[in-house]
Amino acid sequence: MIEACPNGAPFYSVPRLEERPEDLAEDVACFSLDVRKKILVWRRYLNRLSSQGRRVVLWGAGSKAVAFLTTLKIFREVQYAVDINPFKQGTFIAGTGQQVIGPDFLRSYKPDVVIAMNPLYLKEIRKDLDRTGLSPRLLALDAPRSARKMGLAS
Repeated sequence: MIEACPNGAPFYSVPRLEERPEDLAEDVACFSLDVRKKILVWRRYLNRLSSQGRRVVLWGAGSKAVAFLTTLKIFREVQYAVDINPFKQGTFIAGTGQQVIGPDFLRSYKPDVVIAMNPLYLKEIRKDLDRTGLSPRLLALDAPRSARKMGLAS
């Protein structure tokens, strides 16, 4: 961060270091470890569901879904990604190939688990699922409660 004053105007504040370089290095190391742990947790969970014959769909077929699936290298464990945008429906997720479907398709597919790519839409997604008469387990990416629901966190 740089703080400056125009044309030699008096300088009233003393810039301070926001965080020590050592603290930043520790945060980066913790982040890296945390990301590896989350990847492992999600892979194990999705592999377990797949081996049990459970049907899993993602809700949201945008960049978060692409990043989630490609980072985990998930191909067969998740068959579909739901998106309410009719222009995305009938397309496929880049890199991993899941078909993008509309919410009404779920009536016939009957998923066991729905993973919301954006936790802000959980209530809206639950309403859409209720409207279709389905009650799959609904998890949210990046939500701490999701890990507990998966039985993978304390």
